Amino acid sequence: LVGERGHLTWEWQPGIRLRGWAHPALFAAFYAALRAVGLDSRWAVAYGPRMLQGALAGLGDWAVFRLGARTLGPRGARVSLLVQAGSWFYAYAAVRPFSNSLECVLSALALAFWPLGAGQVGPGAPRRDRRIALGFAAAAVIARPSAALFWVFLGGAHLASCRPFLQAGLRDLCIGDVLPIGLASLALMVAIDWLGYGEFTFVPFNFVRLNLLEGVSSEYGTHRWWWYFGECFPTVLSGWLPLFLVGAAQSLRGGGAIRAARRPVATLAAFVCWGLAVMSLSAHKELRFALPLLPAAHVVAAAGYLALEQRYSKLCRRFMVLVLAAHAVVGAFLAGFHQRAPAPLMDWLADPATNATFVDFYTRCHATPFFSHVHGTGVRRMRFLDCSPAVQALLNVPGMGHSARDGIEEEDRFFDDPVEFWTSRFAREDDKPSHMVITTEKVNDSAVAWAAQSLGMELCATFPHTFDDAFLVLCRAPAA
Repeated sequence: LVGERGHLTWEWQPGIRLRGWAHPALFAAFYAALRAVGLDSRWAVAYGPRMLQGALAGLGDWAVFRLGARTLGPRGARVSLLVQAGSWFYAYAAVRPFSNSLECVLSALALAFWPLGAGQVGPGAPRRDRRIALGFAAAAVIARPSAALFWVFLGGAHLASCRPFLQAGLRDLCIGDVLPIGLASLALMVAIDWLGYGEFTFVPFNFVRLNLLEGVSSEYGTHRWWWYFGECFPTVLSGWLPLFLVGAAQSLRGGGAIRAARRPVATLAAFVCWGLAVMSLSAHKELRFALPLLPAAHVVAAAGYLALEQRYSKLCRRFMVLVLAAHAVVGAFLAGFHQRAPAPLMDWLADPATNATFVDFYTRCHATPFFSHVHGTGVRRMRFLDCSPAVQALLNVPGMGHSARDGIEEEDRFFDDPVEFWTSRFAREDDKPSHMVITTEKVNDSAVAWAAQSLGMELCATFPHTFDDAFLVLCRAPAA
């Protein structure tokens, strides 16, 4: 969209078109703004999207504070914000430029205005807040159409509060708010994707067809049906899980410090459970898919803290400090040490002193950033191992038909036998890389030595990645 170079993965190819253009358009507009004011340096292009998403994640924090205030009062707002700020997973994932991260922020903003409690539900709910909430919820669906599955629950709960169904207020709600905002959002989504793909494309249909009906997403891993409840949610919530369970239980009992907030807390807890249940229908599951549920879960956890604080004040404060400290350690480890090679590696390759022109990556596919991190440098070509699924539409797409044609992904074929892969590849290619990036995950020293000797290269840099693995960089040996 902006710039001379880029790479479209298999999801964007003709016959697939699984992704909407709204999310990348946000960063394309950011890049265009940088270029317009002459600030499109390599650093700004590489790390600007993270800064932008970080600012958006800050809006998510504010949304949780507002949701906590509306649900639990001033004290609950402060506790909700503390729980949100102390979430290692939110800090780790929400600042990354994933569509899930944007969906999470937009969903949190929608919840911050959504009518949840007594006096806020039904046709008499504040119309301005309801329209704002619907607008943010619609934006979340535009950014990631699967978000609609989450909002079906809250929308249904809100409509159920509007009994009897034929009253004028319900007609006003549906015709005056839901219908125009929904139709406008649908038209905007279709228009953005039409411009992006150059022809009419309905991305939600492609998503359902490929991921649910054809099961393409299953090629990227599957989990048992209970994984979101038994493993994912306890992992992303971690130390806040006991407080969430207490908050959900107290909302059902209706007693204690959150008596007045019983209904909104119960709705938020049910919203989280609904989201986990809906996502469980898909065989392919990931931790980041649960990110949009965290803001609601954090407010429920704050309710649990308030419910316990009255009787166990000192114990609750000590528990809070312990969880915050543990989450800080986990967050620091994941953000600063675990899988840390990609960013410093790309910064090193972008340095003119390395003389990098053609970089060949032999790591897990998409393990590193790509052209955004070598903007304005001498790197003219980069290549990584393909891991596109076995979809017939990709058969004739250059570099993406390996799985459909051979029955095995290019990435898997390489890790099965690196030396054989290199022998076959470079025997038919004249353009040899100036630099090769090789992971030590499943490539032994003898294979690396073979590549260096056969291609006239030498080890010129090593970047630690995990406790066991590193990224090795081979570069052209100087002429004798």
